[in-house]
Amino acid sequence: MGYAINLGPASLSSDCPLLTDYISPVPVTGLRDVWRAGGLVTQAAGAVSAWAGIEGAVAVQTTGSRQPAWSATGIASGIPGITTDGTGHVLMTSITPPSAGYIVIAVKMPASVTGSAQTFVGSETDATHRLRLGTQGSKPAAAIGDVVYADLIGGSNLAAATRYVVGLAWAGGTASLRINGLEVDTASYSGGVGTAPFAIGANSTISSFAAATFAVVAIFDGALMSGQLDAIDAGMAVAIGL
Repeated sequence: MGYAINLGPASLSSDCPLLTDYISPVPVTGLRDVWRAGGLVTQAAGAVSAWAGIEGAVAVQTTGSRQPAWSATGIASGIPGITTDGTGHVLMTSITPPSAGYIVIAVKMPASVTGSAQTFVGSETDATHRLRLGTQGSKPAAAIGDVVYADLIGGSNLAAATRYVVGLAWAGGTASLRINGLEVDTASYSGGVGTAPFAIGANSTISSFAAATFAVVAIFDGALMSGQLDAIDAGMAVAIGL
């Protein structure tokens, strides 16, 4: 018996998910999950209480004052974004750091960029077991194990109201910070990545809040080759209109 799928026009409830909500903007090899601001977002009057990844992990925030803001034009016309305010907005995931992997975000910086340390995506169990991707002194930076932001940092300041793809890859005691598809710094680390679930928009300790607008957040499991990282970054760049 055969089946037909009708792709013609239909009147759907606004609560009905679309097929495009489940299409990954990045390669899926090693993918733990990817969250798209244009995908499965639960929001009321723009306040985001849940952000579901295509693999089923949900980043949540039940406290109204900590809920980030969704906008259909948060990044640009036709590109939605979820904005954290840098003072209290955060979404908590259930995903813990893999022993090797890649965190990457497609993000737009705010109209004014401060020099304070901020965390785009973070997990911190203790001072030597952590994994954080963020900024230090307006530059992209990362912390892993015993390595702090000042030891794994990009060379150029992040410009206001500008879009970037920022990533942190780690495996076998070596970490790599990437900006727009290019490796900008590396560091050797000891300690570990810890077990605290990742937060989006801050560190998992509910601190070091980031002021930024997220188009896509993705977490990968496993030691990825440079070509795989390049392909992931390319997909993120397309998603944010670079």
